[in-house]
Amino acid sequence: MFILMGNVISKTGIAHDLFRAAYAFVGNVRGGLALSTMAACSGFAAVSGSSYATAATMAKVAYPSMKKYGYSDELAAGTIAAGGTLGILIPPSIIMVIYGILTQTNIGHLFIAGVVPGIFGLILYMAAVRVVAAMNPAHAPKGERVPWGEKIRALAGVCRLCCSLR
Repeated sequence: MFILMGNVISKTGIAHDLFRAAYAFVGNVRGGLALSTMAACSGFAAVSGSSYATAATMAKVAYPSMKKYGYSDELAAGTIAAGGTLGILIPPSIIMVIYGILTQTNIGHLFIAGVVPGIFGLILYMAAVRVVAAMNPAHAPKGERVPWGEKIRALAGVCRLCCSLR
């Protein structure tokens, strides 16, 4: 069901809006498109709860853009694969639900316990992208600067999405 939800979200444009908002804020630095992919992966993981759906959706959404702007195959695929793993930690994770049922652990407590490691994992993955971009600039070209007006519009689009999902 989560993979089906990932495909529905991909077709409706929600994933594109999340990706566009993340790119608006971090796209102007070297490797910014990969950083925004990582941020979009974490946002999508929080919506879908599935690593598979996150990786599959971001592969459809982010990979073509990364290739279009000259990112290497290694960095593009690695970013999407690593960002997909955040779906295990960031609530609502289907793995946490299964674990909670099997071990009779409070699922709410598991969700709370997954927030900090999920954010910490995101930060470490983003740091790894920055290191790769600094060591080999050919892997991650620098993007263009986005004006504040467009950043606010992109953020407003994500806020509308969050409100419509409730």
